[in-house]
Amino acid sequence: MTEAEWLACADLSPMFKTVWRTMSERKLRLFTCGCCRRIWSLLSDQLTRPALELAERYADGAASDSEWDRMYFALISHNDSGSGREFLQVNAAIAATCSYLRRDYHRVIATGLRYACHAVATLNRETGAREKRPDAPERMAREEARQAELLRDVIGNPFRAVTVDPSWLTSTVVALAEGAYRDRAFDRLPILADALQDAGCDNDDVLTHCRHPGEHVRGCWVVDLLTGRK
Repeated sequence: MTEAEWLACADLSPMFKTVWRTMSERKLRLFTCGCCRRIWSLLSDQLTRPALELAERYADGAASDSEWDRMYFALISHNDSGSGREFLQVNAAIAATCSYLRRDYHRVIATGLRYACHAVATLNRETGAREKRPDAPERMAREEARQAELLRDVIGNPFRAVTVDPSWLTSTVVALAEGAYRDRAFDRLPILADALQDAGCDNDDVLTHCRHPGEHVRGCWVVDLLTGRK
């Protein structure tokens, strides 16, 4: 994949194949969680929402291995008897909680994200009921494009690395970046861009990303760059 293809691609599959080997476990997990949060209304309070929240805490070192193992095996066990809506949501959650000790973890993640797209395309967001929709393929494609955007949000441009200048890291910049991460308040990123410019940042990739109107998630490459997360 070329840089131009990466920046324009709306198909998650070739993008994921390009970068999954180089992504940290934290980045990969938060990207997957970000995709699954797009179907939050279709997840259950009993199992899959708690699984997603645990995956995010685990990614940041705030959950134990024993909690993680219990949740993952609960999902696997439930998936053996699930069908319909539950099958889709549980497989999406399995992608977010997949053990990286599995040699095929990247396939589990890719499959789970595909099921998340199926959920968007075939399930009613209000009732969770499966619906026959003539535009299901188009809805699938649109959701895959949103997932591709989230991968760019988390990875940035893998063909052009950005190094943070310590002079950018004023108390205001760091506080804004940490607050956006902690509160999921990514609508504050344009304010962060202004603070970065005040600190002397003239990097177009950083400033443009902060001002981009698209969706941002935990793991956003600019926020991670400014807060020292990897």
